[in-house]
Amino acid sequence: MILSGAGLPQGTGDTLLGNQQAKHIIGLTNKFSYKHFSLSVLLDASLGGKMYSFTLSSMETAGTAAATVVNGKRDSMVVAGVVSTGANTYAPNTTRISPQQYWTALGTGNTGITESNLYNASNIRIRNVQLSYSLPKSMISGTPVQRASLAVSCNNVWLISSHMHGIDPESSYATGSPAIGFESGSVPSTRTYYVTLSLGF
Repeated sequence: MILSGAGLPQGTGDTLLGNQQAKHIIGLTNKFSYKHFSLSVLLDASLGGKMYSFTLSSMETAGTAAATVVNGKRDSMVVAGVVSTGANTYAPNTTRISPQQYWTALGTGNTGITESNLYNASNIRIRNVQLSYSLPKSMISGTPVQRASLAVSCNNVWLISSHMHGIDPESSYATGSPAIGFESGSVPSTRTYYVTLSLGF
């Protein structure tokens, strides 16, 4: 990385944002049954893709992101890279700067150095869990109902693995927007619960 003469990161003026499109999407469903009970679990993984987080960029500039604190301290640092010594020659950077100088130099939003907040969008999660109970025929005999079951389920159960420090990789820029690959203050995917009664006649 070529730094400024003050030992600070510097951008090229180009804006790079993410392509959230995954290279691979994998799903696995397991179903376990015991007598009248049935439990199913859907696990899925989205592998590949990049995503830009304006939320994390803003938090870093404000000093509220976990990345701005190392071992509970905000000590001065020497950014790894080189500085120009003129005539296309470079020397290792030795200038110490404060964390505030560093994060401010990275900037915020698409006017900053976007690569610093471009994350691997791969994630693994338990998408759905459902527990169902099929009523015994003795309970519905003498009625028009031939079969009946009651189920409780939950969607978006657990985000097991993500590279985005608390941001949901499935977040989008805005509801109803076709924009993908970046998020800005987006709420995480909603967790929903259902109770379902199924009747067969």
